Amino acid sequence: MNGYRARSTASWRVSDARPFRPQLLLAAFAVVGVLLMEVWQCSTVASLSEQVGGATLRLQRATAGLDLTRAQLDRASSRASLGPMASASCGRKGRASETRHEGVDRALYPFIVASSGKP
Repeated sequence: MNGYRARSTASWRVSDARPFRPQLLLAAFAVVGVLLMEVWQCSTVASLSEQVGGATLRLQRATAGLDLTRAQLDRASSRASLGPMASASCGRKGRASETRHEGVDRALYPFIVASSGKP
């Protein structure tokens, strides 16, 4: 039968355990630091994206309100008041019925045709 034999070692010798490696600990801290930086950047980008989305929504609402106000203003204005504007955009002074339609802004063209009676 084999008995247990204790190895005799000198007290000044290092045991067989793995030595402590500070390089591994430093590498682990570096990896954790990089991962934390990545999470921070991702949350910052998400926050900025949310702010841009809110600004875009406010801009769309303001544009829709401006379009509504312009439409209400167009409906409220009479065709007689648009005649002088149309003749001014043609570059000639005169009545709206005497204006030529070649130089007229396309947005005013339906009002000019309706006020002059000629296409």
